[in-house]
Amino acid sequence: MNETMQGVIVGGAIAILTTLVTLSFQYRQWKKERKIEHLKNRRSQFEQMFSVIMKHENFGGEPLTDAYYLCPEKVKRAYDKYRSLGEMSDDDRISHEISIEMEMKKALAELDKQIEKELS
Repeated sequence: MNETMQGVIVGGAIAILTTLVTLSFQYRQWKKERKIEHLKNRRSQFEQMFSVIMKHENFGGEPLTDAYYLCPEKVKRAYDKYRSLGEMSDDDRISHEISIEMEMKKALAELDKQIEKELS
């Protein structure tokens, strides 16, 4: 082979390699952006669900059943505990509602941590 042909082959290999490396970096960036977008959408969804839950004084009703199945497991457990107690004093009711709210806030904080981790 002559030197010209070798130069063309080496140049073509460098061009292909550069393209593959660029595509790899772009794919990783796109994947990271999609994950951040997904986490932000999930956080927004949780905020809306938690808002619906907290608007209902008796923590019951059809809107809550939809939210219940989409809530994080810890929120479900706090809600189940609240519902299983039946009749309770106002102080107990407020205490359990606060524990549900705390679990909701923890779930949002966990999503915020995941978003921050992805952004860094």
